[in-house]
Amino acid sequence: MSKSLESVLKRKSIVGLVCGIVLTLISLPMAIIMVNEEIIATVFFGIIAAFGIFLTVTSAMSIADYRKSFIVRRNPNLPEWYEKLTANPVYTDDFFIVSDDYIGSVNNVCSILPRNDIVWAYRNITRTNGIPTSDIIKLCTVSHTIQVSIYGKKEEVRNQIYATVEQFCPNAQIGYSGEMIKYYNQLRSEYKKEMKAAKAKANE
Repeated sequence: MSKSLESVLKRKSIVGLVCGIVLTLISLPMAIIMVNEEIIATVFFGIIAAFGIFLTVTSAMSIADYRKSFIVRRNPNLPEWYEKLTANPVYTDDFFIVSDDYIGSVNNVCSILPRNDIVWAYRNITRTNGIPTSDIIKLCTVSHTIQVSIYGKKEEVRNQIYATVEQFCPNAQIGYSGEMIKYYNQLRSEYKKEMKAAKAKANE
């Protein structure tokens, strides 16, 4: 991983800040102009302006502190996982970096999962008019998913990735089938019930 988690998230936040400012500068004047002309247009541009302001504020906060970014708020454990993954890796190839407890994508510092929590790995191909436009392998826990692109790669590359997953993720089932979908959905359902029960207990 050549780029740190902080630098990547701050770069994403800068892009968000620029987009938010542009949206606000374009849509807010339009909303004001349309006030006496067309209600629907005023509402439309008003909503876009509100989103632009929201994006600007949240992106500015994320630049000041990357832990306030949407990605970290969605997974508060990510900074800790990143530190533990990169501190002492035990294996690295063109796709993965692996530590004693975590596995992550070499090309995406935000894609990290605890090794023993991965329960399913499968290939997903997206086609447009019959032509493959995306070819990825997904690694799933009951709460998070990361993916590795193998678009345009040879079949042995997929086998290499599966071999890596089998070696370092002992609880992962590999392959896509109706049975696997049922198995994963059951695990997800049990996880959601546990989280709901834990939340209810915490609110008592």
